[in-house]
Amino acid sequence: TKETVISMGTVLRGEITNENNISINGLVEGDLTSQKVTQIGKEGKVIGTVKSVKLVVNGLLKGSCYAKTVVIMSRGRIEGEVFATEFSIEKGGVFIGNSHQIEEPQLPTEKKEKKRMVTMGDHSPSLTAVENTQEKIDSSSGKNVAVGN
Repeated sequence: TKETVISMGTVLRGEITNENNISINGLVEGDLTSQKVTQIGKEGKVIGTVKSVKLVVNGLLKGSCYAKTVVIMSRGRIEGEVFATEFSIEKGGVFIGNSHQIEEPQLPTEKKEKKRMVTMGDHSPSLTAVENTQEKIDSSSGKNVAVGN
């Protein structure tokens, strides 16, 4: 499998569109689109929007993400909006923002007319916990804050 790697110490500003896996260990400021898996490593940081089939975060994402599956690993952190079919947070992972369950991933190959977001009624935003993850509302911002224990 082909993979694009953004190495530690690399700073990339702009838009990335890729048909293969992407592994980020440096800094990306901008929008990133992958037709497969996007991984943000322990040293990786993305400021912008990520669109991918699967997103695995073990570093930092500040912005929005659209994926079928989003996983925040034990050292991962997402600050922003998550639009996903499946969303999980490992013990130690941090999520600050809003999550939305979608019926289909909103990937660039889909036409805008076909995109549909399904909300879960009064339960949106929602979290799927993996191992004792707790959710609380930050009283200063009114946002959901999830922290793995």
